[in-house]
Amino acid sequence: MQKKRPCNIVLLLTMMKLIETEVVTTNLIPVWKRTVKAFSQIWKDFQIPRTKIKHFYVLQGFKDLEKESFCRLVPKNKNIDNSFSFWEEFKEKYSGLEIEEDLFELMKDANNREKLSDVLLARISRY
Repeated sequence: MQKKRPCNIVLLLTMMKLIETEVVTTNLIPVWKRTVKAFSQIWKDFQIPRTKIKHFYVLQGFKDLEKESFCRLVPKNKNIDNSFSFWEEFKEKYSGLEIEEDLFELMKDANNREKLSDVLLARISRY
């Protein structure tokens, strides 16, 4: 059985980092190289056991978070086949992941980001 990875947690931390550095200024987390780069850095910083970062993990983070009630994938066009299994295919079909405005507002505040980070980091330690 394959060990579950904390892709969704790392993607949430990535969102907060992109918001903190003002790379992202709206509640849409884009499918950018910068997103992958920030995700990769966080993954490395927390030395998630025995794994090398791959686009698959970023993609899995988007897939996992999309299942949550506070996020939704934003397609580039309305008549989209929502199946995807590769990063390039995902980038072609989606603009990014939209988070609820209330959560975005919380993430913009430094104190709230710190509290949210503490909660998420405690969860990473379980992996």
